[in-house]
Amino acid sequence: MTEKIDLSNVDKHLKGFLEYRKSALGQVANDREISIAKDMEFLSNKSAFKNIENDELEYLIYKYFSVPRGMGQMGYLKSDYYVRDLLKATSITVFKSELFMLLHGKKELSIRWDKFMSKVRMIDTYNTSMLLGFTFPDKYCIWSLKLFYALDKLKPFSSDRIDKLRNHYSKVSGKDYLLILSFMNSLRNYLQKSNLKIRNYLDVNTYIHFLSPKGG
Repeated sequence: MTEKIDLSNVDKHLKGFLEYRKSALGQVANDREISIAKDMEFLSNKSAFKNIENDELEYLIYKYFSVPRGMGQMGYLKSDYYVRDLLKATSITVFKSELFMLLHGKKELSIRWDKFMSKVRMIDTYNTSMLLGFTFPDKYCIWSLKLFYALDKLKPFSSDRIDKLRNHYSKVSGKDYLLILSFMNSLRNYLQKSNLKIRNYLDVNTYIHFLSPKGG
């Protein structure tokens, strides 16, 4: 049974969102994510992926992997030690093969997600969703800690459900990611019907940024 998604609280934030979108802060946040998506675009090509050099993939990981600082703190903590330990625990060769299956495998997404999370030691929810969301922004969303501010304000699920997601955030299941993806898809459709120019999940993410403290 599909979990009901309540979007009745979206409208009350639309006016503020329109203003935020036009602001420098909103534009910078969106432009930054578009830039990252362009850097990761090469991962979306199956044939090209097989020719990616290990050091090219390592560079991408070092450049963009980060650890969410936590609720009450803004942004993400760029931590080279996390990347070093991750690549020490999982060889770049294994990382590359598992990433290929995550992005291009034929099995259902939740299965691919769970396998990637189990095979790549130390990988977390944010960076796994980032790999999906920046590589295929039309298909997948990024699940950052900021999303919980949106969940608390919009209340698309019960408070108990949101708390369970928050408590297991560091390493959620593929089933939980599908739930968040379903919410983001419903939100995207809702914003599009509100005559907002929403192209992909990166644009929806701008709405998520807006709902976080001070935006951005």
